[in-house]
Amino acid sequence: MFRCLSVVLTACHVSPLAKIAPGIAVPHATGIIIGDGVEIETGVRIYQQVTLGLAKLGVDKFPKVGSGTILYAGSKILGGITIGKNVLVGANSVVLIDVPDNAVVTGLPARIVSKG
Repeated sequence: MFRCLSVVLTACHVSPLAKIAPGIAVPHATGIIIGDGVEIETGVRIYQQVTLGLAKLGVDKFPKVGSGTILYAGSKILGGITIGKNVLVGANSVVLIDVPDNAVVTGLPARIVSKG
């Protein structure tokens, strides 16, 4: 019941099966979706309309997000990929590939535009 109420009030869905470290920031929480097997390390910042989840139905692979990463508005992180530490994911990007530490990704589908 509480989960249904929180979805109605915030327009967000955060699975109770997701592994989320303490210390994440959600400045604008509207519309965020975090799927069952998602793993998020500490210090991650997630903006509105971000989705972390499956890339294909029936394939139970979820993304892992490294510490210090920023997921800008509307970005989609999909499938069994790993986003490294201190990564910047551009607004409205669709990330379907592994991203190394300190990189910047953007686009549809997202590509690495800078490596730190």
